Amino acid sequence: MEVVLHIGYPKTGSTAIQSHLFTNKRWFSARGVFVPAAGMASGAGHACLLGVEDSPIAGQDTDASFQGDIALANLTDELREAEAAGFRTAVLSWEGFALASAAAMQHLASALSGHTVTLLVYVRDQAALYESMILQATRELRYFKPAVLGERHVDDICTETNDFYRRICQWLESFGDALQVRVRWFDRQSLVNRNIVDDFLAVLGMEKDDRFAMQASNTNPSLDFFSAAFLATARQLGSPPLRQMVLSRALSRTIEQLGAGSSNFLDEAEVAAVREHFAASNRKLFAEFRPENVAPGIDNFPLASAEEDKPSPVAGRSGMIALHRNRQLPPLESWQGEILLGQSLSRVLRPPCRGWRGAENDGVWSVGAESDLAFLIPGTDSVEGPNALRLTLDGQYYSNNTHTHVVIAGHEQEWDLTNAAIEVEIDDQVRESGVKILLKHVAPEVPPDSQGLSADRGIAYKLRYLSYDFVW
Repeated sequence: MEVVLHIGYPKTGSTAIQSHLFTNKRWFSARGVFVPAAGMASGAGHACLLGVEDSPIAGQDTDASFQGDIALANLTDELREAEAAGFRTAVLSWEGFALASAAAMQHLASALSGHTVTLLVYVRDQAALYESMILQATRELRYFKPAVLGERHVDDICTETNDFYRRICQWLESFGDALQVRVRWFDRQSLVNRNIVDDFLAVLGMEKDDRFAMQASNTNPSLDFFSAAFLATARQLGSPPLRQMVLSRALSRTIEQLGAGSSNFLDEAEVAAVREHFAASNRKLFAEFRPENVAPGIDNFPLASAEEDKPSPVAGRSGMIALHRNRQLPPLESWQGEILLGQSLSRVLRPPCRGWRGAENDGVWSVGAESDLAFLIPGTDSVEGPNALRLTLDGQYYSNNTHTHVVIAGHEQEWDLTNAAIEVEIDDQVRESGVKILLKHVAPEVPPDSQGLSADRGIAYKLRYLSYDFVW
């Protein structure tokens, strides 16, 4: 069996690829392409194949599939069964593979022995890659140093993880010369139909049809420069994390509505330094692993024409009015179902979800008698499925609390949420308006170290782990 191992890079459309693998698993299967479940983190691709660190449910049976060695063993079994069932192609995808350690590469090579492996890598000019990664990190409140407003040293913007040639050679060292390498340039003009999903399907020899569920055009948006600088300034002025998250979402929504401004923030000298730093390596890349969709005669990433320094819509009067409205009326966020642990729970459990305190290192406390989980799901096909989603929760109760009343679509049921898997039917209402779950806690209590909780706003439950996957 041929295993197509898509390793990213980050900010080269990987999230869009993984989102469509997630929502169209049955579509791929019906057309002879197997998408393994082992290590699958839903919309994040196979992010758990090499293990999840510091899982709050480590050691429990339900966590077995998220441990690297077990997940790799499951992968081996899945591929063997798929091959016996007649599949000739399988796909693994995660941008984190691009940054994997040598030991992780060797573990994966061992699990895939006996199969023909094709390494699929999407690459882009390193300066643009750096800018895109920093802008997204700012949006998600993961502040890299230096950020958009800081002074940058050449070492900061020329990270060796973005040395594509060197990383591909490391994969070859782990897998051997039998590894097939396919490189594609992440440039809209050079992608099939100017679309990363169409391009990926073309690599697999496929085309989408009317049964293929297409997602939003931008499944992993970034801020533009002005909005990122605006958010960074709010942080520097001491804005609390919750308000930063609300502002970040409002900025993203406004840009989605009105269009983005310029994303470039490196100056000409910094861009030149990046190109000079990677010039020799990129020439080797183009000589030995030439991107398939680059015109003949080019031996490095084409120098992009200077992006028009168009203003951010947020900087104008109408944009500020839209920002104000989006801040006051935050819409439901789309969630691809990837595993959320600890602080990252805040990506989902922020307004408009009610009844949760700010995230701690090991989870999020509910506040008061009721808390809700509300999010949009990616688009799915009504025929190809899925017909339900399975929401997995793990947590701990406070004091004498032992259970929760869970309300879904008007139906109430008692659940022990220390370790639970709740199925939610996907009907037209869920497709259009999202998943809405109400948690009604029996006896919230105010702890001795209440840290500002009023007497009527106690706690009952801490959510430590949250994920979902589709069910066909």
